Amino acid sequence: MGSDRTFDLSHVESREYKLMLRADRFRGGADQRRNSVEECWRSLSHSANIVDVHTSGLPKRGRAKKQRLVRFYDTDEHSLYRQAGFILRHRRPLRSDGKWNVTLKFRNSDWVRASAQAFVSDGGAKFEEDVKARPTENGFQFVPLFSRSADAATNRLPTTLGEALSRYTDLREHELPDASADLKLVRGFEAREEVFEGMELRVSGRVEAECALIIWSRSGGDPEETVAAEFSARYELKRESRSSNVATRTWSAFTALCANPDWAEPGGKTKTSFVYDEA
Repeated sequence: MGSDRTFDLSHVESREYKLMLRADRFRGGADQRRNSVEECWRSLSHSANIVDVHTSGLPKRGRAKKQRLVRFYDTDEHSLYRQAGFILRHRRPLRSDGKWNVTLKFRNSDWVRASAQAFVSDGGAKFEEDVKARPTENGFQFVPLFSRSADAATNRLPTTLGEALSRYTDLREHELPDASADLKLVRGFEAREEVFEGMELRVSGRVEAECALIIWSRSGGDPEETVAAEFSARYELKRESRSSNVATRTWSAFTALCANPDWAEPGGKTKTSFVYDEA
């Protein structure tokens, strides 16, 4: 069982702004999706330029290892996620029959709760911030979410919670469901994830946010039917990127992107919410 500890926000390693997009705009075959991605980036770039935040690069399909199958595992009652605040995600390249990359993540809007987690794997752990938009009557509210995550690799898909969590140490076990609980693929859903990279938001002279556009379809289903689409802009929190100027310009750009009438859907379900069928 992990012990209590104290943290401060200087331990946050990166900040990532995430915006859900209109999934229906990306339906179609591979060529049509690629054209839609390019059109989306041109439109989002125009939105950012309006507030004097410039962009660079062109979207290109990421490396083969970035094109993945994605699965979430949980108990029958989804208690790992709904009660404990954890997700257990498995990913591996589309054409691979090798090991799954397994991510255990605790996410919460309270950075104190998130930073109190101490679990690690052989690969260490990360502490990061996501910023997501929610529409309000007066525009948009930006909601920070803090997460601690650790990755492991396995050839075996989990059958019980204890088996899945055995790859991690220093877990706060009293906050988790019983280790003997059976695990199942959440809602029987497996995503086919397509990632486009190579784009940047130039938020200051020394800071560029790396952008990605992620498209989900249902593995084994109609490959032309997109179920979720997300745009993200991420930068590491180093000395030069912790300034108020960088934060203000990034928030200004993100506000403009959220207001894009053709592509943005800030009130849309996140990928995790889609998997768990949340409102």
